[in-house]
Amino acid sequence: MLKTIPENHFIKIEHITHIQDISNLIVIYTNQSKNYISEEAFNKVEKVLNERGFIKVNHNTMINTTFIRNKLNLGHKRSINIFGSTYINVSRRKFQLLKNVLKNR
Repeated sequence: MLKTIPENHFIKIEHITHIQDISNLIVIYTNQSKNYISEEAFNKVEKVLNERGFIKVNHNTMINTTFIRNKLNLGHKRSINIFGSTYINVSRRKFQLLKNVLKNR
């Protein structure tokens, strides 16, 4: 569970589709179409979420692998489709890792 601001909301990890580190705040996106903000340190959250099936796909974004759809965009900007019509850009280094995750499903 992650603690949010300004009110304290505890979000179940299984509801989180992805998180982004934006200016020392974490934006938490959920499958319930709600976004939350947390002041937790990204590297602290990253350690917890790595153990829960999340993958860091670029320098400021982690995605929940359970929400990955089997769509990789191989165009100029590598991206992956997660939950609904949301696409997340993937770094070159992480792209092969994602391909392996999808292959092993």
